[in-house]
Amino acid sequence: MIAVWILGVAAVVVLVPLLSLRSSMRTRATPGRRLFTFAAMVALPGLWLLGMFAFADVSMRSTSFCLSCHEMKPYGASLTAGGEETLAAAHYMGGRSDRDKACYVCHTKPGLSGYIDAKLRGLHDVRVHYFGEIPETLRIKGGYDVNICLDCHGETENFRDDPAHRPVMEDIESGGVTCLDCHGPAHAVSEGASE
Repeated sequence: MIAVWILGVAAVVVLVPLLSLRSSMRTRATPGRRLFTFAAMVALPGLWLLGMFAFADVSMRSTSFCLSCHEMKPYGASLTAGGEETLAAAHYMGGRSDRDKACYVCHTKPGLSGYIDAKLRGLHDVRVHYFGEIPETLRIKGGYDVNICLDCHGETENFRDDPAHRPVMEDIESGGVTCLDCHGPAHAVSEGASE
């Protein structure tokens, strides 16, 4: 249904400028016609594109978008399989992260640079999905950044006061020890699960 709406808007965005251009070529261009032509050829398509980018940005943050590719199905299944045995399942099933944005929240570094990095990694993943060769085992490029975990857990008392965390807190904050070193793996997915 959304695709039909998008195609309809695209048709209007293309047809209105063509019709206004055609009519302005036959008659003398008045300031009103110039303004209308500018609006039809620049402003309306620009607003439409901006709206589409905003819609795409929100859509691509959803867990359902991430799990729509076949190679991600095992990772989606691991969110609910086996109770709360893995970090992903504990956060998803335990309500520690927004279920609609679980993938985005746990795989995006904090701040604007994290947002940009997530978009670039997402574009890479889409390119590989459609035009590349999907690896047998999926890996996060550059490893998992502990700052993603610290963004939510770093200042909480139960994290800082945990007897297991206190001796290694400096190593955790410096990235020398990651959450996955003790609490991993994040997903209960076997090798070669992306096939």
